[in-house]
Amino acid sequence: MSNEGIEYSEVHRVLLTYIISVRYISHNELDQKFGTIVQKLNPDLLNDKTLEDVLQEHITSINSKVSSHGLKIDKIRHQVSGQLYYVIINTVSNEVVKGNTNYSVNELDTIKQIVDELVESSGIEFSIGVVNATQKVAGSLNKTMKEAGSVITKFIDDGWFSLTFKDRLILSIRSLSELKRYLIDRYGISNSESNGKIFSCHQCNEINTLGIGCPVVDCQINFHYKCLDIYMRNESNKGRCPNYSNCSYNWPGNELSNMDPTRIGVDPNSLYN
Repeated sequence: MSNEGIEYSEVHRVLLTYIISVRYISHNELDQKFGTIVQKLNPDLLNDKTLEDVLQEHITSINSKVSSHGLKIDKIRHQVSGQLYYVIINTVSNEVVKGNTNYSVNELDTIKQIVDELVESSGIEFSIGVVNATQKVAGSLNKTMKEAGSVITKFIDDGWFSLTFKDRLILSIRSLSELKRYLIDRYGISNSESNGKIFSCHQCNEINTLGIGCPVVDCQINFHYKCLDIYMRNESNKGRCPNYSNCSYNWPGNELSNMDPTRIGVDPNSLYN
């Protein structure tokens, strides 16, 4: 969609400020908020366009404006629900995690250490117990457990990690978006040609830390939960594994399925959202 003739306005500034303040937000929530912003500041924008069209035009214009500062409003889907989210990220690869100047160098290193623990966790859980994470922070930053707990809370509030009902830290929507290149470069993609630790969903090709994988040994096919639903709705797939020339597995939903898939990440029922 062309953005010619669209002036950078107060609507752009308020929208960007809001997204920065919340760090990430679902499409539905942003749609409602943006509607309020437009109605207050410039309702004429909706004279001949839909709210969705105006929102996308403004996001494109904002990204053009802030790209020189290493920022971007990115889009990412929730790994379980498939809901679209917007997140403000730092695009400078050698400045990973440095977009927030409230962190010390040691705190930034500690975030990376926790990410290491998540990715290296046993049983492809992609999680770490909050007590273990707190102990790691206490040791790395020379803090008491109470002080380290406050640091963990800060990391969660700033959107780097999410906490489950079972007190496990997992990679958040923000970290999956902003650290995508870092995660792939550092740990590699798991496939038939490499022994990487990061899974890539067969349907959407995005990082998969919450989903299911083919249980057949040596088959690397995996899906996000919602992505598997999409794959199974395509009748031409017949519920068979996409790697059917080398794998005979039939995914759940196929009447021939007789083996449970491998769970990737934590139990999706343990998520707060």
